[in-house]
Amino acid sequence: MSEEVKDAPRNVAKSMIFSTVINGLLALGMLLTVLFCAGDVTDAMENAPNGYPFLLIFYKAVGSTSGATAMASIVLVDTRTTIPLSAVFVVFFCAVVLISLINIGSSTAFNDVVSLVLEGFYTSYFLACSMLLYRRVRGEIGDSEDHDVAEVPAYWGPWCLKGPLGIANNVVACAYLILIAFFSYWPAVIPVTPATMNYSSLVLGVVAIGSMVYYFTWARKTYKGPVVEVKLDRC
Repeated sequence: MSEEVKDAPRNVAKSMIFSTVINGLLALGMLLTVLFCAGDVTDAMENAPNGYPFLLIFYKAVGSTSGATAMASIVLVDTRTTIPLSAVFVVFFCAVVLISLINIGSSTAFNDVVSLVLEGFYTSYFLACSMLLYRRVRGEIGDSEDHDVAEVPAYWGPWCLKGPLGIANNVVACAYLILIAFFSYWPAVIPVTPATMNYSSLVLGVVAIGSMVYYFTWARKTYKGPVVEVKLDRC
């Protein structure tokens, strides 16, 4: 997506920050509304229809079954956009419907799939943050792209946080990701049995080992990073 955005180093970073702020404010408003309309939480948990408390909360908020149903199944359609709806439906069907069917056969397998997705996200984020922290501490990030590739392997873009605040930001991010990733590997219930074990760590480990073997045996000999290519073209 970044390759298709004009002035991506600046606009993509701005969109990430602004989307986090806007979504955070909207989520806070939604949270306050839900807490105000929830009423007796114990009653919502025990008497929720089909085991989904939010449906009962929606019903208490609007006082109408139709309104609660509409809130739970809102679909926005805009014919003026060029969104590939067929692709969206296919992704939705594969990611939501088919994966949800796993829960019918084995709740353990479904929980492992969900846990594996979270672990993959957080692990990839940690690799990026830790490498950036490593470059920051060693002073291997230049102020402009005029440095030689051999001396400075990276340079700051127009949207960055330099100095001690940037290092502190990366340290907090890495610590948070380690904490979240660590607990995501644990089983959801105790005592742990073969039926309740969280096998996502095993799957992630196999993928990581296979990826490293693939990289050192073949990929590192053929891959050329985009930053290196750009700088070579300028030489």
